[in-house]
Amino acid sequence: MTKLSYSQLMSKPAAHLTLKLDTAEPVELNDFVGAFTSLANEFERFVGEQYPEARADPRIYVREVRSGCIDADIITGLVIIGAHTIEHLDQILILEDFVMG
Repeated sequence: MTKLSYSQLMSKPAAHLTLKLDTAEPVELNDFVGAFTSLANEFERFVGEQYPEARADPRIYVREVRSGCIDADIITGLVIIGAHTIEHLDQILILEDFVMG
């Protein structure tokens, strides 16, 4: 399976969540990586429990880092077991359920 680049993933209809972290102080790298890893793991767990016919393969990309702010995109990577793609609107609804839940 070929790993797609950020540009390739964003050119396809896939739901994504943009996180904007406003920081007054430098962020320790282990905390930064751990926060995103935990979020991805929690999304996978949520999809497994709420949508057992689906599988999540979330990808997290740090899009921009500037003084006082870090922007990152989480791309859901949702598929139905059997390699069928979940429609764009369904991806958005699942991501919304995750964020609101």
